[in-house]
Amino acid sequence: MALLQTPPVALPDGAVLTAEINGRDAELFSVMFERCEPSALADLVTPDFEFYHDKGGRMAGREAFVADYQTGCEA
Repeated sequence: MALLQTPPVALPDGAVLTAEINGRDAELFSVMFERCEPSALADLVTPDFEFYHDKGGRMAGREAFVADYQTGCEA
């Protein structure tokens, strides 16, 4: 059985990479803490996203994470 291999992703260097990380971090913060937009959050995390909370423990998968987040938006 042959395994399919994905070519490596080319990452930007230095200041460009730092700017990209800062931009994504700011977007995630805005979506989660300022705007409370579950659909936008789903666009920012991968399907295999895992989150580890100090109180609730491990949450596996984008769907579970976004659904849990959405309940907080509705509160």
